[in-house]
Amino acid sequence: MRTGTIAFLFGILLVLRLPELPDPRWCLLLPAVLVLAAVCRWARPLALVMAGVLWAVLRADVSLSGGLPAAVEGTDVAVIGTVDGVPEREERGVRFEFLVQAIEPPSPPWSLPARVRLQWYETPPDLEPGARWRMTARLRRPRGLSNPGSFDYEAWLLVHGLRATGYVRPAPGDGRIDGPQGLPVTRLRAFLGERIDVALADHAQRGVIKGLVVGLTGDVQDRQWEVFRKTGTTHLMAISGSHVVLVAAAVFVAARWLWSLAGYPVLWAAAPRVAAVASLLAAAGYAALAGFSVPTQRALVMVGVVLVARVWRGRLGASHGLALGALGVLLVDPLSPLSPGFWLSFAAVAVLLLVSSAGPPRPGAWSRWGRVHALVALGLLPVTLAAFGQNPWLGPIANAVAVPWLGVLVVPPALLGAMALVPWPAAGELLLRLSALAMEGLWPILERLARLDWVYDGPVDASPAVVLAAAAGVVVLLLPRGVPGRWVGAFGLLPLFLPSPLRPPPGEVWLTLLDVGQGLAAVVETAGHVLVYDSGPRYGPRLDAGEAVVAPFLQRRGIARIDTLILSHGDGDHVGGADSLIQAVPVRRVLGVGVDGEAPSSACRRGEEWLWDAVAFRVLHPAVPGGEGENASSCVLRVETANGVLLIPGDIEARTEAELVGREGSALRAEVLVVPHHGSRGASSPAFVTAVGPRDALFSTGYQNRFRFPSNEVLARYRARGARLHDTARAGAITVRLGGPEPPEVSYYRVERRRFWHTPLAESPGHP
Repeated sequence: MRTGTIAFLFGILLVLRLPELPDPRWCLLLPAVLVLAAVCRWARPLALVMAGVLWAVLRADVSLSGGLPAAVEGTDVAVIGTVDGVPEREERGVRFEFLVQAIEPPSPPWSLPARVRLQWYETPPDLEPGARWRMTARLRRPRGLSNPGSFDYEAWLLVHGLRATGYVRPAPGDGRIDGPQGLPVTRLRAFLGERIDVALADHAQRGVIKGLVVGLTGDVQDRQWEVFRKTGTTHLMAISGSHVVLVAAAVFVAARWLWSLAGYPVLWAAAPRVAAVASLLAAAGYAALAGFSVPTQRALVMVGVVLVARVWRGRLGASHGLALGALGVLLVDPLSPLSPGFWLSFAAVAVLLLVSSAGPPRPGAWSRWGRVHALVALGLLPVTLAAFGQNPWLGPIANAVAVPWLGVLVVPPALLGAMALVPWPAAGELLLRLSALAMEGLWPILERLARLDWVYDGPVDASPAVVLAAAAGVVVLLLPRGVPGRWVGAFGLLPLFLPSPLRPPPGEVWLTLLDVGQGLAAVVETAGHVLVYDSGPRYGPRLDAGEAVVAPFLQRRGIARIDTLILSHGDGDHVGGADSLIQAVPVRRVLGVGVDGEAPSSACRRGEEWLWDAVAFRVLHPAVPGGEGENASSCVLRVETANGVLLIPGDIEARTEAELVGREGSALRAEVLVVPHHGSRGASSPAFVTAVGPRDALFSTGYQNRFRFPSNEVLARYRARGARLHDTARAGAITVRLGGPEPPEVSYYRVERRRFWHTPLAESPGHP
């Protein structure tokens, strides 16, 4: 069982690293491969690997089918369907999932995905779960930002069965057709969420309690998320696999005891079997409260498989139970390894089994509780570093306190209170307040631990070879006491902490134009220094490019500080992420518009220059800093190496370009140009393009941006000069290595790290 599960998982992982799926007709061989695994023992491991490959290909092909046609992308479509799930209210509107049932006009020559994710901006109506609506939406295929270290949004959409995103564009004739129908569990979740809001309206822990009861975490405050992250307790703050297992275990023990208490009921049915049924029903009910989120689905499958195996087939060994549970999860959803929660869940259980096999713990509180959490943290180290690029060293201490506290004092009264809200509202509200009060008692402890800020944020090499070596090292370190040479396992962990050896040689410069959507953020590296030019836009009240793109990129590159941060001008798409970036990464100096922070700050002025590692930096504009929102006041930076020049002009337009051409003349010549103002028609004048004469022109644009940048007129202008054109909307992050004896070397992150779930984007001449 254990070997077979590992072989099956290995086959699935092979598929998840493919840039393109094989022909799904190969899946017709799956029955023959399974027969081979059953009858031929010597070929079983290889056959199970092939079974994993074919099963993953089959399920992935089904998940990818029915996607949004490219021809429909960016057009308004009238659809009829129902609101699915509980809508998430945000500062700018409501985000919700929509089940498409019909298209108007009927029978178009194309079809839409069955389930899409929509945003309704401004003043949305009350979108009740299960209500049937006619609405007009502008849809697009799954598309996320593509940068080293960034979150893979397209993988998340695939795992959650969403094959298109978009936003509502209210039109005549739109409106609700029918009231809420069906979806009783979803409507119950929405009802409980509203009642919890009423019961805990004035309580700081309202969002946390609502997350624990119904899995809705939209009201958890930013500061609370920060504390959870720094203490490694984020996984406890919503309905997770651990909570499902906790409820299942508690109900199993209680049901077995109650069924055996009277004595005679055991004559009709064995107490363990009755307890198993009750436990499974309780776990399913609790998972339903979370909307059957991916973590709870995994936990429910594990609980069901283990209960069935232990009760109806006799006693099952712990490691075999873990393998059987993993196999059940992979059979239900072979795409689940794309989620870090899959690895965290099974790795935690595997570490517990390994620790328990070492024999009974030594007496004392440390051995009974603290030692277990410390060893689990050690066992999860490769997973947390590879998945998140960081590891809170205080996690074992925080979890040693938080896990029993939530399991005993917070979750039980919260669930009982939610159950009592309908039949006995006063008792339900009292229990919810007691739960919030218990959470408030835990909060000062977590806050004190978070203030220590012991989080490892160094560079992490997450390649499969490094992660496997680290996992092997952990297994050796966790071997039973008395096994000689356990310390050797520490060498397996070392590659996780080694900084990247790849740095520009002296005299060379590496530019990475990050994919931040409609905005600009660029990182310029020399042998020993780092400059960041702009910080990208703000995406919403809780997320910006500084936190989501720039800081993770620097972390993945092993960059611990920013020597100079240039904020070219005050437009939000250039400085929206500045505050988050400065909080995440130390900055020695800021040039440009003012920001909050302790780093010395000064205006960006013409004539400022410095030398880093045989690379010269010079500011060409402005002579006098202008208004913060003026494109004409953008900081124009020239970076010169012995074998090439890079020019970053911000958002300057034709008038400023003419001034530069007249004043600088041939000094504007550059091999690499970050095209001004994202390729707007008001910039890249013919005289400027001729004066710069770039070999490579880089456009920082958002996919299907509303400004339709870059303009065709500007593209034609650069093509006429023989420039190679590169666009972040198609290429993802663009890296240019400049200054060596060879011409500039350009690479595209979206191409290098392409996986089969990444939406293929239509190419145009001169674009990747």
